[in-house]
Amino acid sequence: MNGNLISMFKSGASKIPLDRVPALARALETDPGFLMCLAREQAVGQTASVAVLEVFGTPTTINERA
Repeated sequence: MNGNLISMFKSGASKIPLDRVPALARALETDPGFLMCLAREQAVGQTASVAVLEVFGTPTTINERA
């Protein structure tokens, strides 16, 4: 991924594809669970994101599991 695409993700001009979250998290050296939460809310909206959490529970980060 190039820097321009990262800028588009950061600004919200482009949505982060959910299937790209693991690789993007590795590239950014960030927690994939946290990034997935952000991407999920961006993909489906806040209301649907809350519904997903009600059904499946709150995901944990790598640090929280440790």
